[in-house]
Amino acid sequence: MRKFKYVAGVLVLSTVLMGAGYAAWTDKITLSSSVTTGNLNVEFVKQDFSFNPLQPEFPTIVSGNINYLGKCYATATINQDNSKLTTVQISNLYPGATAWTDFKVKNTGTIPAKIKDIDVKFTQTSDALKRQLIVWGTYVIYNSNGIPKYDQPGYSGAFLSTLGDFESTISPLLENKVLDKNEFITFDITDVPDEVKAELQKKLDVYGLTIPSNDNCIHFILPNIADNSTEDQTAKFDMEINFKQFNK
Repeated sequence: MRKFKYVAGVLVLSTVLMGAGYAAWTDKITLSSSVTTGNLNVEFVKQDFSFNPLQPEFPTIVSGNINYLGKCYATATINQDNSKLTTVQISNLYPGATAWTDFKVKNTGTIPAKIKDIDVKFTQTSDALKRQLIVWGTYVIYNSNGIPKYDQPGYSGAFLSTLGDFESTISPLLENKVLDKNEFITFDITDVPDEVKAELQKKLDVYGLTIPSNDNCIHFILPNIADNSTEDQTAKFDMEINFKQFNK
């Protein structure tokens, strides 16, 4: 009988201990996470194209034919297949005439974007126009409130080159420039520092040109000294501004 009682006592004790184990309090904490990625998106948000064969501030490019005054015979088209690509085509330009294009590039994404480089791809442009057509202008980077980014080195600059050298001239100026959300670039001379204007004017003096007092365009000029090889030619090219995320 003692042996039986001993075994029974063990069984009862085990049962009690198991009951105490299951009755212990429990608790837990949970980290509920949600991850949303941003988007990198920079777009052309404005573009326009204009001509002027006679500008008072450009006295040296006035045509010698009085019939040209106030009238331009050149034509241009801007095709925007999407907000990422703008194609410019200039036709029937003549020595002394000026064409200009105006556009704004804006960061419409949610994270900062850094300019990787600029590609100018010629789809129909003669060697004569690449050598003799002049491209010049200025740029300014603005913050989301429309104020120039004075604290960013190189927030403004100027360029002048032949059409053929346009990419190699403008790309180094804008490479690695950062646009935060809703910041944008225009080709506006109004907020360009005086020293940048002065340097640009020295280059324009070679062509007998003067910087307009208020202008926001990229200019395409066929100088009066252009030779006959530029006759009956067309310039067609794509300008692509490539971006990458800000921390790359």
